[in-house]
Amino acid sequence: MRTNPRSPLNRADRESFNTLEYFSYAAQFVVTGRLDRHPAPTPVALPTTTGSEREMAEFGRVFFELGGQPCTLTVFTQPDEDDPRAVFIPFRDATTGRECYPGGRYLDAPLTGASIALNFNLAYNPYCAYSRQWVCLIPPPENTLNVSVTAGERGFRKPGKPRDP
Repeated sequence: MRTNPRSPLNRADRESFNTLEYFSYAAQFVVTGRLDRHPAPTPVALPTTTGSEREMAEFGRVFFELGGQPCTLTVFTQPDEDDPRAVFIPFRDATTGRECYPGGRYLDAPLTGASIALNFNLAYNPYCAYSRQWVCLIPPPENTLNVSVTAGERGFRKPGKPRDP
């Protein structure tokens, strides 16, 4: 993040950047979900942080449990991807806007037949969490979980700014 020329951080933030913050690894946020795959990926236009839209393909839905609660998330692929090895899952949860980026987080999950391995410890912020110059997909409303996913990347703090309690 500090030295990569493609870093999403602006120059001033790069110079004072130290590290990203993550929740502690939590085994309860590694689950296997049942995939209900669409017969053919459905083109959809997802909103972005700039008000524009970006075309994706709705691949299906994944059903799983977190904290004893049933959960469902819509999963996506690139529109031109015929045989994807992974799906893209933009989501929000009860930590969104408090401990995590207000726009939600992303998760990439490998496809393994009729199931999907979901490791929320690998959830990450979109680039727009670091700078408004980036255009990022906004998770669709149906991808809001009612549980707190205290796993993966936490919200980005500008260097020198304390974390709110």
